Amino acid sequence: ETLLTLKGYQAMVDWVGRPPLLVPTKKGSKAPGAGSGINGFAVLPLSAGNNGSAIPRNGTAAGAGEEPWSDDAVRNRQKELQDKIMESPDYEAILSCVRELDGAIVISTALHRLGKVGLPAAARQDPRFRFLLDHFRMRLPFFGSRQIANSMHGLGAIQYRDGGAWVEMVSVQTQRRIRDFEPQHVSNTLWACARMQLQDNLMLRALINRAIEDINRMCPLDISIVTWACATLKLREVEWFRK
Repeated sequence: ETLLTLKGYQAMVDWVGRPPLLVPTKKGSKAPGAGSGINGFAVLPLSAGNNGSAIPRNGTAAGAGEEPWSDDAVRNRQKELQDKIMESPDYEAILSCVRELDGAIVISTALHRLGKVGLPAAARQDPRFRFLLDHFRMRLPFFGSRQIANSMHGLGAIQYRDGGAWVEMVSVQTQRRIRDFEPQHVSNTLWACARMQLQDNLMLRALINRAIEDINRMCPLDISIVTWACATLKLREVEWFRK
């Protein structure tokens, strides 16, 4: 296979903002859909799952990212579960596999998809849903801005207001990752906070500050969502409104 030059590799880094994913290849084999290689590594193609792009405006499941192809059977199983969740017609199909979920991408996909298909009030006491929330809390230290925004979007869509131990952890992780939040991540997360009436001052402060400093990159819809969230949460953000 053709080797990617260091110059070409650096160009890819500059383009996507981080190194492309490299997967070790066996002799004579190649990862499905892989492009050029570097010293025995296949370079995975730049797709919606690995290019770090923001989640879609309408909160579609593609924004959750995708598990890349791997020689690891465990990771491949997570990819199968993610595909199943993205095609799930109802909450029962999602909850049926939550005990197998492991990792930020697939957990955020499950929460996000629940927001799309809906979760009846009675189902919120389902032990499987409680398990998913607990797993969400435990894996949050490994969530990036994209997974945080997707998860929060899903919980906001079902207007989940029962709180839980995950709230404190999501606040901590949002503050840790705030520099990575794209405008759409900020607006979607604030929208979710407003829907759930989450009044965590430190998290809200971090999100609003990020919105203010990044306002030049925001589209009109982002601005309107942030403004609506501030009004709904009764936040007196004078600096934001001056912008």
